[in-house]
Amino acid sequence: RGERQVDRPTIPRRIVIGVKNCDLAGLKIQDHVFLGLTPEDSGYAELRETTILVTCDCTDCLDVCFCPVVGQRPWAEEGFDINIAPLSNEYLIEAGSEKGEQLLESVNELLVPTDDLLLAERDQCREKMFNRLVEQAHQQGLEPDMDLEPAVAGAKDSTLWGDFAADCVECGACNLLCCTCHCFQLADGTANGHPARGKQWDSCLLMNFARVAGGDNPRPGRAARLRNRFQQKFCYFPDKIQTYACDGCGRCTEVCIGNIDIRAVLKRAADESESVHADHGDN
Repeated sequence: RGERQVDRPTIPRRIVIGVKNCDLAGLKIQDHVFLGLTPEDSGYAELRETTILVTCDCTDCLDVCFCPVVGQRPWAEEGFDINIAPLSNEYLIEAGSEKGEQLLESVNELLVPTDDLLLAERDQCREKMFNRLVEQAHQQGLEPDMDLEPAVAGAKDSTLWGDFAADCVECGACNLLCCTCHCFQLADGTANGHPARGKQWDSCLLMNFARVAGGDNPRPGRAARLRNRFQQKFCYFPDKIQTYACDGCGRCTEVCIGNIDIRAVLKRAADESESVHADHGDN
């Protein structure tokens, strides 16, 4: 028996302004899941196609930000349609896609060509912001562009997961606020008076996330669920698409009721990894 496709309203074209590079980096994970796998999510594809992304260089940061640690920068380098770099008295605007070029062309009379001085000022502003974030990471014992995959993989049997998970209240806020988290469940209901099946966001830190129909749960404990979350972000995705499923935004730390700091987890994993290698005399 064939499935009935529920009519979906046409998605209007839109412009999202002020996107930060951490948000943009998160889209690489979402694109892989909803566009790169089979079947493609047609609704997500339409949203991506009808949305123009206007990014903006970071001019400030929160104390939870740590994007340099995971190889990101506080400015966009790819994946944007238009980027805006605020300077002392002006804005430097750059097109990053054909859609962005067409949009800027439509307002060409409002723009003036840039020059080397403005480009130099932009680069200085970016370097200053980057250095501030690096210093912030140093205060947490972390370094830019860390190789976190072996650290997290090597911590599989560590007690750190239980230590940190002891403060988890299983609210799922870290998952639902994360730029890269994408897990969902299918839910049956109705749409326009007809039976329908839809997607609902889900959280891997909730007790019943991995529970199967027979009632078995491969990850009944919080420690196992926290470990799985980090392994997915720092081991699975680097292996699949050569990037962490973490963009260093720190929002999970900011929202966590149990005050679990993702940087502290990574720091301990890295420290234990170095200790293990030292004990074994590895180079």
